[in-house]
Amino acid sequence: MAMRLLTLCLLLAVPVHAKDQPIDLRLLSLAEGLPKNLEKSTVFKTALSAGVDLRKPSHPIVVASYRGGSLFHLFYKSTENAFGNRPYLIQRMKRVLRSWKSADAKPEETVEYKVEVFKTIAGALKRPDTHWGDYGIGAYRRREVIKEYAIGFGEIPGVCEGELWPYDKGLFRMLQEWSKEPGLYAKVRFSRARTWRLEVSFDTSGSYRVRSPELGFDIHARLPGEEAIRPRPNPDSLGIVLLEGRGLRGVKLGAGSEKAVVAALGKPLERVKSRSGNTNLSFRASLTVNLAPDGKVNTVFTRAGFAGRTAKGASHESTREDIRKLYGEPKRGKADSDFWLFDGVGFWFDGYDRVRVVTIHGQ
Repeated sequence: MAMRLLTLCLLLAVPVHAKDQPIDLRLLSLAEGLPKNLEKSTVFKTALSAGVDLRKPSHPIVVASYRGGSLFHLFYKSTENAFGNRPYLIQRMKRVLRSWKSADAKPEETVEYKVEVFKTIAGALKRPDTHWGDYGIGAYRRREVIKEYAIGFGEIPGVCEGELWPYDKGLFRMLQEWSKEPGLYAKVRFSRARTWRLEVSFDTSGSYRVRSPELGFDIHARLPGEEAIRPRPNPDSLGIVLLEGRGLRGVKLGAGSEKAVVAALGKPLERVKSRSGNTNLSFRASLTVNLAPDGKVNTVFTRAGFAGRTAKGASHESTREDIRKLYGEPKRGKADSDFWLFDGVGFWFDGYDRVRVVTIHGQ
């Protein structure tokens, strides 16, 4: 089943020296991004018409098919280490479509622009970023689509700005659909961003290509393995033991203070405050600590690359079955749910049914 990224409260970011921290991109499994009502979704129906059954994809991370003169592709991505002075990332795109009617003809060219914004938490997008395309060959001999992306911290004056999520609801907002006029694309003012590109080509012979050098895949030459969606273990988190219902050494649920948390885990990469008064502190040990309005520790949750474990032995390497053996049946969460809740601890699973986030909360 599709997994939804961890959703917490609306955030207000306060910068703490993370301006030099790189914004990393990471592929997600299809299972993490696909909608829950899969068979009713547009992406499912479009994929099926292209010969791709997303209930049983040929590859767990990237799929593409060229059939009946139409090219379809699909993959999902997220961010890591996107620590900054606000809880959102702007992504702008430039799409160049070139079409050749014959081998010796000059290509027809169309350029379009698009802008969107994503809510973030602890350096990651709160929802997967979907990348799917459906292109027809039409009356052309060959077609090529080049998409250039930039995603990062910034503002669009008067449209998307400030240190609060600028909109009342939602985890995502389309600011500008594909347009031949640059519009908002030209008005984005990035303070820090990451660029990447997607290259698609296909022709009447049936040949096609879908690749992204930065995301590390080429649909025919190099497909990503499970390592592409599983981040490297963070050495700063080795040896950390999370205590179910209690916290960890130096960080005690229901007690402590921001000063005590910093003393235990070091200088935070980011200090983020919610409108309700809670505060998130993210640390290099792939941990984020949530403080209640009175400053006491509310919850602790892990981030990508966490290499520690719980007191009972669960880690990011644990499978769903491992968790069942350690903790029994969850108090909340069905057999294939994204999230399982137990007394004092919860687990979020990735598309391979491995733990991707551990949450420590009160009993």
